[in-house]
Amino acid sequence: MINEQQAEVRIAQVRKQGIATNLQTVKTQLADLREAYAQRKIEETEFRQRERDLMTQSSDLSRQLIEQELQIRQALQQEILGQIERRMAAATAKQQQGENAAVQAIRQQQLARVITEQQAEVQISQVRKQSLQKNLQAVQAQLNELRKAYQERKITELEFRQRERDLITQASDVYRDWE
Repeated sequence: MINEQQAEVRIAQVRKQGIATNLQTVKTQLADLREAYAQRKIEETEFRQRERDLMTQSSDLSRQLIEQELQIRQALQQEILGQIERRMAAATAKQQQGENAAVQAIRQQQLARVITEQQAEVQISQVRKQSLQKNLQAVQAQLNELRKAYQERKITELEFRQRERDLITQASDVYRDWE
């Protein structure tokens, strides 16, 4: 099953292919027109009018082709960023579930009087510290993925800088929670 970004990429690629085919057709028509004029098969006024029309079509199609290229690049960028975000969300959710399960197990031991309240608080503190470390590692992993995508020119510098700033802020928040 494909996601929305993948669908947008595929649609834009199909559109691009159609535009490229149309552009090639117009270029072929233009070459044929010029050949016909060179062989004196058409008059100059007709040639100039048809040439102007074909040149306009060619320019319009070239512009559309560039726009489709840009749209494909943007859709690919959104797909890559979406993948990074989904992986981060999954890792965070898994880490949070693990932390919650560990805290719940500690509380159960406390309720069963296997450990004291003080021991429970120490263990919970250790679990939370480990959780923060894992969270920090996940942020670092996401930052590394983002840097790799930027180095491979899969995302723009503007998008990279904005996301990088957000991740650095997130990492700072984790450090703050740690202290």
